[in-house]
Amino acid sequence: MFVLVGIVVLISFWPAFGMSAFGLAAAIVFLSFVPGYALVAAFFPRTDDLQTTERVAYAIVLSVIIVPLIGFCLNYTRFGIVRQSIVGVTSAFVVACLAIAYYRRTKLDVDERFVVGVAALKRIKSLSLPLPASRLTKGLIALLVATSILSAAAIGYTILDPTQREAFTEFYILEPNGTLPEYPSTFQVGQQQNITVGITNHEYQDVTYGLVVVAENATNSSQKTLIYNESITVPNTYTSEQPVALKFSEPGNNTKVDFLLYRDNDTQTPYREASLWVNVTNSST
Repeated sequence: MFVLVGIVVLISFWPAFGMSAFGLAAAIVFLSFVPGYALVAAFFPRTDDLQTTERVAYAIVLSVIIVPLIGFCLNYTRFGIVRQSIVGVTSAFVVACLAIAYYRRTKLDVDERFVVGVAALKRIKSLSLPLPASRLTKGLIALLVATSILSAAAIGYTILDPTQREAFTEFYILEPNGTLPEYPSTFQVGQQQNITVGITNHEYQDVTYGLVVVAENATNSSQKTLIYNESITVPNTYTSEQPVALKFSEPGNNTKVDFLLYRDNDTQTPYREASLWVNVTNSST
């Protein structure tokens, strides 16, 4: 099982396979069964704790519960809900549960330990459940298992396929100390004041942005002065906060300062925009 976890993690993080149909299928199968099985193994290490078919059913149902809970928690972290984070955290959960299961099994006699072998697989095939063997009961069990498998696959595909969710970039302005702003609104000619510009990447890929800051001429808005121009690469789910120094050479009231964010070498149309209006006075005023 540890080998299986390692293979799935390698496939998910290896760019050549991660977004391929094979990599997606391997991750879905992994998420649909293994987390629940590992948890069952940790709680029920004895052979006679559960029937083999019960273990399979509980593994599928618990996986349907565990994976969305992990995704819910990741949604409130900087990692977000992406393939690598889901598979990575779930793998850590599986390894922890398997370690507990291994420890508990070492405390048992060899004959008491549950081991996946030929006999266990035969019991799965025969569907030897500890329930009345009526057609209705068997039909309901089959329906439950089928529904659980389809639900797990659907949840796994929804989580792992980034095309199902909106890609976007956060673009914002903060005070120099990184707090929510009362932006500087008054400047003297030649005086420098700093602000912080933040970029958070939710594009499901690494993106190189172009950050440009320009100030309009107080008397002619068509004339603009370049204040800042920098290229910034932000990995997926990460945030970059850049200090930007604002300094003006001419006085003017309601001088507009434009913060323009470009992406993918497109310097014609800003991808995100923000603006400030400031008053610039002569130093003797």
